[in-house]
Amino acid sequence: MKLRKCVAYFWPVVTIFMFACNVSTFAPPQQIPTSAPGIVNTIVVQTAAAASTQTAALIRPSLTPSFTPFPTKTASITPAPTQTFIFKLPTFTPIPTKPLPTKTPKGKGGGGGGGGGGGGGGGGPKPVVKWSCNLISQDPANFTNMAPGKIFIANWTVQNTGDQAWLHTTIDIVYSSGANLSTLSLYDTTTDTNVGSNYVVSVPMIAPSSSGTYSTTWALRVGNTLFCGMPLTIIVP
Repeated sequence: MKLRKCVAYFWPVVTIFMFACNVSTFAPPQQIPTSAPGIVNTIVVQTAAAASTQTAALIRPSLTPSFTPFPTKTASITPAPTQTFIFKLPTFTPIPTKPLPTKTPKGKGGGGGGGGGGGGGGGGPKPVVKWSCNLISQDPANFTNMAPGKIFIANWTVQNTGDQAWLHTTIDIVYSSGANLSTLSLYDTTTDTNVGSNYVVSVPMIAPSSSGTYSTTWALRVGNTLFCGMPLTIIVP
């Protein structure tokens, strides 16, 4: 009796539990949806395109360095102006040298006559003045080396060996021949020189700029007469 009551009591419970667990078995089966034709290929293509786009976005662009050369400046050097000193030496046509005058002996008178006798005499021409000198010394000596363009003074000490005093108002110092190394061709004497006395002839000169051996001759002049030649030779190395 008790067993029947228990079965009657638990049977509804078991039945409800079974229905709750297997309720899906009583529902009609649902139809599985099918994909549209070609949808798989479309999804694959879209997935690949999206992956490519994302990959390209993540890749950093490669920068190819390009070198632009800096502008170069070519230095131009402007030479500084060079000062050139030009010495203009005047050209001088040498005065033809005349032979030094010599004395002419006086003439002697002659006579003769017949009869009462008697004679006559005659006189010769006047004696010619003698202009001459003796070179005592010179400075610089001949064949002295002079630097190109060097300014120097040529000095000659001469003695009056003539028969007339040299007056500074009538006696000149003139260029005679050779290379004129002075800026002038004529200078005045400064003092009178008596017979037998000495006088120092001074002429400023400039050594040429080109190397070589240079000779020059100066002289004293009275009127148109040249006398007392004074030579000088220098070497420009």
